[in-house]
Amino acid sequence: MALYIVKMVCSNDMVVEDTKVIDERTREIRLRYDKETREKIAAVRNRYKRLAYTDVVHFHGLNLVSEERVPEIRKVVKEADRAMKTISPELYAKLIEIPLGEEVIRQGKLYEQIYYAILAQMSKEILRHVERLKSDMPTERTKKNLIKLIDSFERLNIIGDRRINQQIEELKRITNMRVAEIKETIIKDLDYVLGEIEKLF
Repeated sequence: MALYIVKMVCSNDMVVEDTKVIDERTREIRLRYDKETREKIAAVRNRYKRLAYTDVVHFHGLNLVSEERVPEIRKVVKEADRAMKTISPELYAKLIEIPLGEEVIRQGKLYEQIYYAILAQMSKEILRHVERLKSDMPTERTKKNLIKLIDSFERLNIIGDRRINQQIEELKRITNMRVAEIKETIIKDLDYVLGEIEKLF
């Protein structure tokens, strides 16, 4: 089991080319790129970061993925780099990837910290989805969407932990509850998980 910390680094649209001090309270800033170019850079960066960070585990500001997912992310970043260079040859996108070997992951509390981080991310994503619901009982379409979301959590199980697969099956059962009960269950689960994370630090 090898995991990677990944980070997509892109050219910034707000590059300052020159600054001029007008007085002690005023500074004039000249940006390198015009508004249209800045908007193009931002659009490429946002689009490809969203694609690169699909199914990553957010772990205290870091993005964790399984080794199998890394080639897909490399491909996305390569496409992002090409898209940047069509705007201007000096622009770029690159991937920083740091491998974490199994011996590192198994050391100390790191494994359990990752485990609970995955559970917390699952709960937060369901809660975000459920909080948008208007009806008291989930409709059939809502249930299908919820189950689809819950099934997608299998890709977050980057450590291959059976407990996460069991939790995924438990989450599928709550789709038959009333919306208020789903919220209550998820909030309770999330509070427990966050408490466990706090104990590990």
